[in-house]
Amino acid sequence: MVYTKVYTRFIIMPTLTFNIRPLKKNQNIGSINLRYSWKKGVSPFRKSTGLNVPLNSWDLKKERVKKNTEAYAYGKKFNAKIEKIIDFFDTLEKNYKSSGKEFTRAAISLDYHLFDKGVEKNTENEGFTASLAKYIDLLPTLINKSTKKPVSKRTIQSFKTTNKYVDRFQKSVNTTLKFSDINLDFHAAFMSYLQNEHKLALNTTGGYVKDIKTFCKYSSRNKDVHSDSLSSEFFIVRENTQAIYLDEKEIDLIYNHDFSENPRYGNVRDWMIIGLWTGLRASDWHKVEEMKNGFVTLKMQKTEGIVMIPIHWQIEEILKKRKMPKPVSDVEFNRIIKKVCYELGITEIVHGSRRSPETNRKEVGYFPKNLLISSHTCRRSFATNLYKADFPTLSIMKITGHKTESSFLKYIKVTPREHADKLKKHWDLKYKKI
Repeated sequence: MVYTKVYTRFIIMPTLTFNIRPLKKNQNIGSINLRYSWKKGVSPFRKSTGLNVPLNSWDLKKERVKKNTEAYAYGKKFNAKIEKIIDFFDTLEKNYKSSGKEFTRAAISLDYHLFDKGVEKNTENEGFTASLAKYIDLLPTLINKSTKKPVSKRTIQSFKTTNKYVDRFQKSVNTTLKFSDINLDFHAAFMSYLQNEHKLALNTTGGYVKDIKTFCKYSSRNKDVHSDSLSSEFFIVRENTQAIYLDEKEIDLIYNHDFSENPRYGNVRDWMIIGLWTGLRASDWHKVEEMKNGFVTLKMQKTEGIVMIPIHWQIEEILKKRKMPKPVSDVEFNRIIKKVCYELGITEIVHGSRRSPETNRKEVGYFPKNLLISSHTCRRSFATNLYKADFPTLSIMKITGHKTESSFLKYIKVTPREHADKLKKHWDLKYKKI
């Protein structure tokens, strides 16, 4: 049975049909699928209903589950869902017709996904955190415009954390935020709340603001809210990071030190050498279960990309003597490595930033270098040392995962003098002065 509705705004009658397709694993069982056409020359919207029935229990003419003995246990329930799908498309057509919103396959897909999940579309009067929670449910089905890949698990987790802080904020001011409340007043109050109540760094709070802005723009594009609900002046705050790195002399000092009398320090040192010569994030270290044929290959947690890195000779020597180091938490690593570097005399006073042990807030100033070293110092040192050694920037970025050269150059720690020295070396080689 074909369900049709006639509206003058459509070139042809919208048509919703249901059909059954045998499963690959069992040819006697079929998946009930829907096909919705609304405009001539446009690819129909097709979707599985998630219902599977024996082929002999499906009525091809009525497009329903037969009322036979075999389908008695589920037939009524399945047919009820088919009727709900019909009602959904009936309502969808009426809403699109009355609102004048463009009827596109992408829009239908989004609306159907919400319907299938049992949630309603965002509305301007709906609570902001409730709307954001629904958006988070949709994220696994969306494509990242930059990477052309599905939204990563890390990004989804970031949005969940953002929503958690927004919810805490609205409870602290005893209100329920709506889209119309997301303005410059909210921006100032939310930033202040995160920094004063939760002691978060400026860049961290800026990341949460970025998530909010991304969600509001998405809602505006889909006409769930008016485009002016988000001020163009709703800005993302950033500050330059004050980070340090270890040069190759310092790395050799760490590698050559004898920690045989303190195996705990030696284990952390070994992990540090692995990080310093692979450029891997600490979250990826423990994924390295095997290194062979001179390379390590693994899937990065943040970018979910596959990288291949040659094994440095210092790592090879560690593996020959002790195999892979014992697992260590990021917290313990950061605590012990500061003591390791202190013991080795890496204590010169340098400019940088750290989280104050007294206030738990980020502070910028001059500190002994060992106090500024953490697991991420390894990754930054890897990129910086390769860049200073004139290794091709693009090749380094393929390993570190940086998408743009500008972001990479901000990441590495090279002073203006060191940049000048690289240019001087280039000119000296070009004109054969060395």
